[in-house]
Amino acid sequence: MLKALSRRATFALAIATPTIVRAQPYPTRPIRFISPYAPGGTGDIMARLIATGVSAKLHQPVVVENRPGANGVIGADAVAKAAPDGYTYGVVVSSHTINKAVRGDMPFDPVTDFEPVCLAVRTQFALTITGNIPAATTRDFIDYARARPGQLSFASAGSGSNVHVFLEWFCRRAGIEATHVPYRGSGSYHTDLLAGRVQFTIDGYASFAQHFQSGALKLLAMGGPSRFSQRPDVPTIAEAAGIDGFEAGSWAGVIAPARTPGPILDIMNAAVVAVMQEAEVQRRTIELGADVTAGSRADFGRVLQTEATRFSALVQEFGITAAG
Repeated sequence: MLKALSRRATFALAIATPTIVRAQPYPTRPIRFISPYAPGGTGDIMARLIATGVSAKLHQPVVVENRPGANGVIGADAVAKAAPDGYTYGVVVSSHTINKAVRGDMPFDPVTDFEPVCLAVRTQFALTITGNIPAATTRDFIDYARARPGQLSFASAGSGSNVHVFLEWFCRRAGIEATHVPYRGSGSYHTDLLAGRVQFTIDGYASFAQHFQSGALKLLAMGGPSRFSQRPDVPTIAEAAGIDGFEAGSWAGVIAPARTPGPILDIMNAAVVAVMQEAEVQRRTIELGADVTAGSRADFGRVLQTEATRFSALVQEFGITAAG
């Protein structure tokens, strides 16, 4: 019966059948997952969740190696330069597709120098304002900000970060004149936002959730193409602000070096998809404010290409560059 199956179907079946996995020529030794980010962030958390699950599915150790720096460029470069033999992967977030647009010294192309394996999760960013601004809706806030040109400031995770791009996009389309205040990562500006020293941002929902409940911060809208599954009562920024096509969020996905053989990528894709369906992994995903999106290699490839093109156009329009 197995002989009648296609090669891809056989590999997928092997994921669910341990005895078959052990009979396959891949994998035969430990696998490395490179996390291009510091420990503790969403990308690194997802790398470790996926690695643990994949290890169980494929019956080989999967080691997570942190290679932070340059907004993920250092770690991703290590993936691009690794042997395309199926024993090195990277777990990257959406900044992977923006780096080429904002940096002039990229050592790789974020699309052509990698093979897409699986888009694991998507997160939606939240339009968030400090609690002392008298605005209950996005339209209220836009009117408030327009009446105070140059008096408000927005916090980003750094010049050239995806948060920076989303905020420039929002402000330009909404007709808001505000000052950009870049920080060294998303978590670094929370104290200033809570204190009102900066007045608004568009960043990860989960990191602000407790402050929405207390009223210290206000959640006005979410950045997805459709309403967020965990907060269906909250409108999208596109509908609330009337900005067609606006999307602000991130994702975490698995990539491999270019020219990694397709049959090996199929095995890893099937393993990641299976891991993302596990109840505990889905529970952790919800805690991160994310939705599971695990699908095909082709699906992820289209996301990488689409986002690289979109970010390039936005960055060129707004004249955004990365710091350093």
